Amino acid sequence: MKLIHKEELVPSSINPYLKLLVQRQVNNSKLIEFGNKGGSTTSVLTEALYCTDREGNEFQIAMFIQDESGVDHIWLKQKLDLFFYKLLTDTEFQEEVSSKLTYDKGRSDCFIQ
Repeated sequence: MKLIHKEELVPSSINPYLKLLVQRQVNNSKLIEFGNKGGSTTSVLTEALYCTDREGNEFQIAMFIQDESGVDHIWLKQKLDLFFYKLLTDTEFQEEVSSKLTYDKGRSDCFIQ
């Protein structure tokens, strides 16, 4: 997502077409650019995105959630959009999430680095 965001993945003549596929219209005063792409399987929900806010900060995020049964897949997908929106627009929430997901070398189930 970083390479797409920075327009470094493909030749410059192709970038506008690639952005048409992943970029979304932004009707928000806090973000000026937003693009996302999913690629989920039946047991893993995936979502990757990039955005630029009004202050010029750039973000790229990828999330992978394992759901072996697939039962929570639809519910998770709906909530993921809300989670990402709040994460990208609310600095207090960003700090809270960061503190909760801080990498702990002693845990085998934590992949945040």
